Amino acid sequence: MLDKNFSLALVAPSPPPAGGMANQAQLLFDYLIEDGKEVYFIRTNESYRPAWIAKVKIIRSLFRLNLYLYSIWQMAGKVKLFHVLSNSGWSWFLFSAPVLLIAKIKGVPVVINYRGGEADAFFKRSWKWIYPSLKTASDVIVPTAFLQSVFQHWDIKTNIVPNLIDLDLFRPNINKKSEQKLHFIVTRNLEKIYGNEIVIKSFQIILNQYPNAKLTVAGSGPEKKNLEQLVKTCHIESKVTFTGKLERKEIAQLYQSADIMLNASTIDNTPNSIIEALACGVTVISSSAGGIPWLVKHEETAMLMKKNTPEAMSKLVDTVLNQPALKDKLRVNGLQLAERFTWLNVKEKLYQSYESILSESRA
Repeated sequence: MLDKNFSLALVAPSPPPAGGMANQAQLLFDYLIEDGKEVYFIRTNESYRPAWIAKVKIIRSLFRLNLYLYSIWQMAGKVKLFHVLSNSGWSWFLFSAPVLLIAKIKGVPVVINYRGGEADAFFKRSWKWIYPSLKTASDVIVPTAFLQSVFQHWDIKTNIVPNLIDLDLFRPNINKKSEQKLHFIVTRNLEKIYGNEIVIKSFQIILNQYPNAKLTVAGSGPEKKNLEQLVKTCHIESKVTFTGKLERKEIAQLYQSADIMLNASTIDNTPNSIIEALACGVTVISSSAGGIPWLVKHEETAMLMKKNTPEAMSKLVDTVLNQPALKDKLRVNGLQLAERFTWLNVKEKLYQSYESILSESRA
């Protein structure tokens, strides 16, 4: 058991804006507080203070980074452990590596909670720069066996601690009324790697068979204009709605109104959106990119296709809609799978990591 003097600094982005890692960090922080733990949240996306600095591009980045490093240095003398949510790319060098360096100087253990779906490509490009800091981590935890296999390839031992989900928020709508219009949704950021253009092309095909269907695209990002133009080119503007970024409660309500979630990502790890959809009883049809097949099984908890295949996605939609028994099976199994990601199940594995690290540091 963690002793009464246990204290932790959680280092991660937080909402707003909402996003996979930020939402996970906020959930973890809230649950730790509810458990009576002494936890401090060091945000990698802290608001600019004073606010006018946000208008000066280069200075604002240096200003935020200096404040961040100062916060880490100060906190290293206050807590017994750092828990850092880490990602690939520049995020590692700007936010994770500095924590490991400062913690090493101050003698504070660090848990690296790595979540980047592009980990293997990132390691291939930059391993000689990543390894010197990564090897100083007291423990590396990952959310899936997929990422664990990536780290094994680079001879780094990891422990699996799954993502979190709030089943009080993400749950089936038992009062949902059946509508004539089939409601499809996609809830990924509007970025190239998430293949939203594949979803739109697939939906165009789906409309040939199900002309009353509608598609809601929830999210924001640099691909928004291109996707809106694609919708116009496909002449399906009246069938597609772009909502922009939604808050967690709004996302939960969207899932509860949906029949099928479509996901066509080309690079991925453990999409929280898939878990959230399953928890709301929504059928998931997804690409098999990255760690997705490690998260859900084809024809058991979701329907999977090769990436970049809109025709295959539309065929899976038809399969599900014409086989009620299969749809019911996916729903039941999906709800059961979502249970694995509750705080009750996750915290046991997380606390084991904390306890093991702290016992070694006391020895």
